Amino acid sequence: MRRWVSAGSIVLCAFTFSPRAAAATNGEPIVVSFTIVADNIIVDVRIDGVRTGAILDTGGRNVMTPSLARRLGLMSAPKTKVHGMGAGQVGISQTRVREVDVGGVTMRDQPFYVVPLPYELTNGGPMPVEVDLGYELLKKYVTTIDFVKSEITFTPDGAYAPVASVPYVALSFSDTTPAISATLDRLNGRFLVDAGSSFAIALTSPFVTSHHLTSRYRVTGAGATGQGLGGETYGQLARAKVLEIGNSAIERPVLQLSTDTAGTLASKAYAGVIGLDVLRSFATVTFDYERRTMALQSSGGNAAAAEAYDRTGMSADKNDPLAFTVSGILPGGPAAIAGLRDGDRITAIDGRPAVAVDTQRWWVLAHAPAGTLLQLAITRAHAHLVRTLRLHDVV
Repeated sequence: MRRWVSAGSIVLCAFTFSPRAAAATNGEPIVVSFTIVADNIIVDVRIDGVRTGAILDTGGRNVMTPSLARRLGLMSAPKTKVHGMGAGQVGISQTRVREVDVGGVTMRDQPFYVVPLPYELTNGGPMPVEVDLGYELLKKYVTTIDFVKSEITFTPDGAYAPVASVPYVALSFSDTTPAISATLDRLNGRFLVDAGSSFAIALTSPFVTSHHLTSRYRVTGAGATGQGLGGETYGQLARAKVLEIGNSAIERPVLQLSTDTAGTLASKAYAGVIGLDVLRSFATVTFDYERRTMALQSSGGNAAAAEAYDRTGMSADKNDPLAFTVSGILPGGPAAIAGLRDGDRITAIDGRPAVAVDTQRWWVLAHAPAGTLLQLAITRAHAHLVRTLRLHDVV
């Protein structure tokens, strides 16, 4: 599947709103289980009593899909357009819900944006995902994401005591998205921290250009590397040596070197976006928006391991239940060697119909060890073909 650059980081063009009230949790922390599906943190949520899945997105606002808004019978304000990742704009509207409940953490009278999200994000995984939760929730509760236990602890601000032994870094904010200072291979910069981005590090095109990064790194060919609310994002891929955040270091993270001319990754206000693939290299990450800090607890040792990257050399987007659509083929990568083309529809993988393969299962297959063979049944125009794809590292 295509790397989702962010589900809810949006730049408003017309209206703004703020939450009116949040219910306390009687001063006690509440622990909620989560699942990582294709590099997104998914939690169970009830919106006005209707159960669905939600992405935890540190850079996002309250967002729901139009289909969920219709099921809830919610009226929305006049539409406007917003920018996000990618060069395009997307039409949105505004509504309010009576109650949002995340495992006993309750917020009442909450504003929501109604935003269309891609099929593979909402229905392509093992569970429906129709909601994006971010700033409104994290503003009210100190939030600790435990990647070892797959648990999130929400603590009311007044009941939280920082742990002195866990190092932390200072947060600032770009609108509602937290930002930190970090050093990438001796280059200092301000980076947004966005758990809704499935990339490790996506660098803005001005930062790439000003530091001549395509010459500094061994890069892949150019192409579509990710997807956001504004459509596709473009650039090249590379591996850095080390990302330093405070006293912590992440070795060999994957970089998206953006060539975008509009949208979030064309901004001069920051160097780039740090996403989930960096955050999940730590045992725990704690966001304390009130005190403007982020605490990072290592899994052991000082340096964290970089995540493996998709070894197919392409994006396979589940735009409907019956097939994965091929796009963003990297020159010289496994998909190109196997003879796949942009627009091919993968209808079966290793004899299993695509309708039975969700985005999480595809993610697992695409990250299998180098040398793994995938037999793909594809349709191209009116032809039915079989291609064997041998995985190898592309970056």
